[in-house]
Amino acid sequence: ICRDSCHPVNGYCHSPGECICRNGWTGRDCNECVPYPGCKGTCVNNVPWTCTDIDTIPPGNTDEWSAWGRWSTCSRTCGDGTQIRARTCADHNGVSGNCRGSSTESRRCSISNCKIDGHWAEWTRWAPCSASCGTGSKTRFRSCSNPIPRYGGKPCAGLDR
Repeated sequence: ICRDSCHPVNGYCHSPGECICRNGWTGRDCNECVPYPGCKGTCVNNVPWTCTDIDTIPPGNTDEWSAWGRWSTCSRTCGDGTQIRARTCADHNGVSGNCRGSSTESRRCSISNCKIDGHWAEWTRWAPCSASCGTGSKTRFRSCSNPIPRYGGKPCAGLDR
């Protein structure tokens, strides 16, 4: 279960209580934009990779990105999800630096189709009585098609007539 405070657009729930920020966003709840690298100010109108002040990356800057890290596990165990990987920026002494570009990137992932359990469709109308006089019976039907069970999902429970 994701924290209620995890931003619904800028982040997603990776595991209970953990909010993973999408590219350009940071903070515990993914509600803080990441300014342009080297920016002295903040993001313009809360738009990532913008800057309210002049870019301050010095001439002759030797800061470099590390190699990309491994991709995270897929955010979903079935269906479409997201994977993230990160890199760090540092100068020749290993001190955090000012590199251009993003420190994270994401991609879509899909492990397998999600199970779909079957559910009953509406009952049909009652059929006419089987006897014209005396004791008879009426019948109606329903189908397990709302939706049809798929990918190992459970069939509908109960009778179809």
